[in-house]
Amino acid sequence: MKIRLDEIRRASVTEAKRLGYDTNPNLPPLDVNLALRPQADIISRALSLHCVVGSSYGFAKHRSLEWLQQEMLVDALTAEENIFLNSSTTQATQFQTQGECLTVFAWALGKLQTLDFAKPAEGSLVRLYPDLKRNESGARWKQAVVSRSTDEVVAACDLAYCLHWAINQTRLDARTQVGPVKPYVIVERRRALEWLLSREQWSDIELDT
Repeated sequence: MKIRLDEIRRASVTEAKRLGYDTNPNLPPLDVNLALRPQADIISRALSLHCVVGSSYGFAKHRSLEWLQQEMLVDALTAEENIFLNSSTTQATQFQTQGECLTVFAWALGKLQTLDFAKPAEGSLVRLYPDLKRNESGARWKQAVVSRSTDEVVAACDLAYCLHWAINQTRLDARTQVGPVKPYVIVERRRALEWLLSREQWSDIELDT
């Protein structure tokens, strides 16, 4: 795995440069003992977040909760997500940006062919998940899941790590932001990728660089 991580880092640096980001030759490598979470856990997180993000953009909260209850996924919500869906608050920006996490999950579960760090999530992303408006069951969606390999996820996580470092360094240097996408795109995708390779709770994921 150490040799593989070296290869992954070289590829990350090459891609970061291509995308217009700074690179750091001294950035520590990822952990050699990384492993993917169980597929069932990834599916539960993806579908529960799908409901939260949908409601952050206006889908009725009570319908999201009804769907989650139908799918037996209420327990997959974080405490903060549960509060959001059970309240009348309209403060939803943090959940809207996590639509980028759904992009990662769609890719990791084989619903999206490529994870392009040069483009933000597209409006068509919602079609890669069960149709909440039609109260579509998640059963067929789950059956069609084809998980990415650990190496693929590690490579994507390493790239996100490198890009996130560049974003923070640019901010520290008080320079104009570089890169083809807004910083939150990289940050939220990294959050999802780090979670996929950890055993931490969703709310406890650290994004140090």
